[in-house]
Amino acid sequence: SDVCSSDLALMFLGSGSVIHACDGEQDMRKMGGLRRYMPITFITFVCGTLAISGVPIFSGFFSKDEILWQTAATGNWPLYIIALGTAGLTATYMGRLVWLTFFGENRSSKHVREHLHESPLVMTIPLMILAVLATFGGFLSFPGEHNFLEHLLHGIVPENLGHGAESLEYSLMALSVCVGAGCLYLSYILYGRKYKEEKETSLTSFLYNSWYLNELYEAAVVRPLGQLAIFLWKVVDVIFIDGAVLFTATVSRVSGRTLRRIHTGHLEHYL
Repeated sequence: SDVCSSDLALMFLGSGSVIHACDGEQDMRKMGGLRRYMPITFITFVCGTLAISGVPIFSGFFSKDEILWQTAATGNWPLYIIALGTAGLTATYMGRLVWLTFFGENRSSKHVREHLHESPLVMTIPLMILAVLATFGGFLSFPGEHNFLEHLLHGIVPENLGHGAESLEYSLMALSVCVGAGCLYLSYILYGRKYKEEKETSLTSFLYNSWYLNELYEAAVVRPLGQLAIFLWKVVDVIFIDGAVLFTATVSRVSGRTLRRIHTGHLEHYL
């Protein structure tokens, strides 16, 4: 996971570079073909994508392979299958990100297209540094006696717990590489060829709306809390709290107005 941090940082900063160039646009369906306008961002972004997808020699390959191997070596095969499937999903959505953003025809609005440009050096220099780390940083954690990060972090993080046959380790490594490469190719088939806007179905609508979690949160939390706040305001605050204060003031005012009639200052009235 240590060698993978540069990949994540590269993706975040690369996304910021793209959003900056597209004048704040964040919908990939309204991008496309940006590699012609942003060559530095494109190259560094591809490095980060290959790393996160677990392509060999890139840093993410070493970290992902170590996680998967340790999961399998400890005998937790159900968790290994889940982790392997998650790695495949990661390669798929990262491939989709690259194909829709940097390849194909540009689908930006006229206003955005007129302002497309490469980001300034203050943004691209960190991208280039992180791209180098994403490409070669994994060798700092190369398995074996020369694992620099393992020696550096010795005593700070738990040591490897799993042990298994070397042949099994290499077999699982090959499997994870095949899954990542296959999912990248799947993303190319779905999004890398001539892109067509997907027809909206109940499933795509469900996914594009993030499982309707925002609507569920609105209905289950926001609206009830809003109604509770209105009740506390109009009933508890206005009627009970303000009413009690106003009642006290009214009683004081009425009783004072009534009792002052007998305080005339004339002795005969008192007698």
